[in-house]
Amino acid sequence: MSEKRVLVVGGCGFVGYHIVNAFVQDSTWSSVHIMSRNPSRNQVEGAHYHSGSLTSLEQLQSLLAEVRPSLIIHTASPNGFGDAGDERYFQEVNVKGTQNLLKAAIASDYVKSFIYTSSVEVMEGSSHSFLTEDAQMSTLTSRADYYAKTKAIADQAVLDANEMGGLRTLCLRLAAVYGERDSQAIPGALEALQTGRNRYQIGDNKNLFDSVSAANAARSHLLAAKALLRQPEDGSRKVDGEAFFITDGNPVPFWTFERLIWSAAGDKMTPEQVTVVPAWFMLSLASVVEWLYWVFTLGLKRPKVLRRQIMTYTCCPRTYSIVKARERLGYQPVDDRDEQIRRGLEWAQRAQKEAA
Repeated sequence: MSEKRVLVVGGCGFVGYHIVNAFVQDSTWSSVHIMSRNPSRNQVEGAHYHSGSLTSLEQLQSLLAEVRPSLIIHTASPNGFGDAGDERYFQEVNVKGTQNLLKAAIASDYVKSFIYTSSVEVMEGSSHSFLTEDAQMSTLTSRADYYAKTKAIADQAVLDANEMGGLRTLCLRLAAVYGERDSQAIPGALEALQTGRNRYQIGDNKNLFDSVSAANAARSHLLAAKALLRQPEDGSRKVDGEAFFITDGNPVPFWTFERLIWSAAGDKMTPEQVTVVPAWFMLSLASVVEWLYWVFTLGLKRPKVLRRQIMTYTCCPRTYSIVKARERLGYQPVDDRDEQIRRGLEWAQRAQKEAA
């Protein structure tokens, strides 16, 4: 039986850590390797770590020759909520980096499968109501932010590369991820609570919002990898060249999700004590504030909180169908949201104390 080695690119990030942990614990894989710009953080015992950059095709080719993986999982990406000055970096990592990794994988004698950790953010438009995977994706001419545009370009490049040089590819489009080692969702909610922003609500809280725990996200990658290995001859349950939405399968209104985190952190505020601000007002205000930032920083900075991208999250529906993932990958999300929030909150609070 040939060895099944996996290389997780970006495996030292939040989602990457959970993916690595899942693969290390699964006996299907003989060894798990990670490439990261900073391989010293978020390490998992039993995994093998390598330093490298997606922007260097030569480094990628050398690493693949050394590791000889049969599967690559590409989960590296800049933070989607950075400053506008990150546009060049989004292009370098999400577009050029993905192209480099695909080129190296196709040329490799060892790599047979390729999974891209994509995002629901690649989909066109602000309001998403139980979208299916065949809905329109963002393009360079879309009104989406640069993170979404470059992730969409990378997503399509991975799908287009299917069957090139015998490579089998697929994309997993994750909803907003939360959980232990979370660097955005739960720490952001905790900061909002500590600064008193939990006293305000934007919109009527009727917009359903999908999220996914890091544990469920990792589980989906393991299932996708095994599905690619099956290679059905009759085309049933086809997974290669396909994209799949991945969520907890249990959407709740946006502010309800935030209050689950605040409540776990000890917040006792009742809905009657919350001031509701009209969504149209905050969206208009965010547009004005962003324009002022653009004028006075020459487009290099964006507001931290009053940003249209963030305001859209709070008041527009963001839900996605996971029927395809259930049917073809066998994905059945574990419903333990409260436990995953608790773990993420404990981690965020501990990180705050260590940073103080």
